[in-house]
Amino acid sequence: MGLSRPARSFGLATAALALAAAGTSVPASAAEGVQLKLTTYRGVLTLGADPDGKWRPGAHIGPTVHRLNKVDGHDLVLSYDFKDLAGIAEPVPTPNCTASGTVLRCTESKPLTWDYLPIDNDSTPGLRTAAGAKLQDKGVLHITATAANATAPVTVDLPVHIGGPLLELKHPDAVRDTTPGSTVSSTLQITNNGELPATRVYLSAATDRTMPFAERFGNCEYGTPRTGEPTRTAEAMICAIDSPIAPGETVTVDPVRFRVGPDAYWSEMFLRVGSLRDELAEDRLVYVPESPSAPHLTFGKPEGPATAQPGGPSQYDAEFLTVTARNSADLEATGVWAPSTDGSTGTLTIGLANHGPASFMGTGVGAPVPTAAVVLPEGVQVTRTPENCYTTDQRGPRRYTCYGNYRSLAGEHRTHAFELAVGSGARGATAVVQVQDMDHLAGAVGWNTNPANDRVELVLGSREGTGGTPGASPTATTPAGTAGPQPTATAGTGSAAPSPSRSASASATATATASPSGTAVTGPLAATGGGAAAGPIAAAGATAVALGVVLLVAVRRRAASRR
Repeated sequence: MGLSRPARSFGLATAALALAAAGTSVPASAAEGVQLKLTTYRGVLTLGADPDGKWRPGAHIGPTVHRLNKVDGHDLVLSYDFKDLAGIAEPVPTPNCTASGTVLRCTESKPLTWDYLPIDNDSTPGLRTAAGAKLQDKGVLHITATAANATAPVTVDLPVHIGGPLLELKHPDAVRDTTPGSTVSSTLQITNNGELPATRVYLSAATDRTMPFAERFGNCEYGTPRTGEPTRTAEAMICAIDSPIAPGETVTVDPVRFRVGPDAYWSEMFLRVGSLRDELAEDRLVYVPESPSAPHLTFGKPEGPATAQPGGPSQYDAEFLTVTARNSADLEATGVWAPSTDGSTGTLTIGLANHGPASFMGTGVGAPVPTAAVVLPEGVQVTRTPENCYTTDQRGPRRYTCYGNYRSLAGEHRTHAFELAVGSGARGATAVVQVQDMDHLAGAVGWNTNPANDRVELVLGSREGTGGTPGASPTATTPAGTAGPQPTATAGTGSAAPSPSRSASASATATATASPSGTAVTGPLAATGGGAAAGPIAAAGATAVALGVVLLVAVRRRAASRR
């Protein structure tokens, strides 16, 4: 079975916390009530036909209460009415719920202070098949949410079915050590572990820019990101296959082939299968049908006319297909120190330039995440920290690692600007900028071909200083964020802007190594100087990344929004 359990998609609880962090807390107004909206984890639930059978993945209610205005909600109450599920499904008791007739009334302990609030399991009843329920029975669960200061209660009707297909993807074997320019595929198998046949099956695949689809199928839609949408997904497909899969049957999907691009190194294809097309579609993509004259993707057997699905739909199941390529890149550390007149304050801009040919997409357990890190001398205080840069030295806020958007594209130079206050005893001290692979120096790994330019040193004095010689473009800059050190990770993405260029040699030009298309990239230097020969990388002394940041990176690298 794949990732369709409650913890799939990188953990629903973690994703909820990450999204909630983007909200804005506003004190409730006594004169204005909160306007509510109620959603559930799925639009329809399918329970197993056997009351004593195994738990069916996806068969949980998962209510979420949203606010439509910027007013906090308090004393939330959710009511679950089972009157139209008599003899079909029944609630599993939970601590914060009390029963009255067919209604289960549940209180939520947390206030609604963000734009939405996933309801605790203690305030959400489970559902189980009632004794005596028959295959293909169905009913409706009525759910109502309100708050002490709500303008009006809101209700959602959740259809519940007994029995249906249960589609599960077999975990595909990784495809490793491919050659850029080649075409690869993997065997995908789907099993129906449900009680009823799956009449129409939807299969989706999403890939990044380094591994595009090698062909188009006539029964598929192809999606690309909406303009301006930040997503690792370069393209995705959703295919409708009208070949029934009987209970207990396993089918093999026709090969889905990918082209290994010139900048490929490590990619993960996000694969899903289910009964409902809309559960597989990504909101950030725009889908367009392929020409019906193209060959169809099948299960190796003839398709038939579309027929109605008996019972309830299968929830989607998900897996990842890992593809790696024999490739590498020249990664370079860069830095610019722009001081005030007396050197007491200034802007330190650190950067990571990827001269290619490989791009690093930051997805997959074990995949490299090239980052820029800086070690500041004693007596230097960070007054403004760039977004996505965090302290990682538990002995004090002196080492910062900047994750950018957790990827490094060939031809990209990403910079991060720190505002510093330099104490009188620290003026003339040295800041060290290094290339890292998340938690260790990148010079120690095989995919970084030129460790000689992984480190630059900048003297924090009253004179401007530069280090590194990147010629890559485009340049992405992470702006300064909140004041002071940031031991706690916060979400954010750098905006595109040219990096500072204060030195007298800033008008020089340079040629970078191969871009993703295999051609050279030329352009003005974002920062120039003699830092490339600043000295060999120290093999020891790399500071471990703090546990909280490691967890954040692991989640973001696995999550599909990372898509």
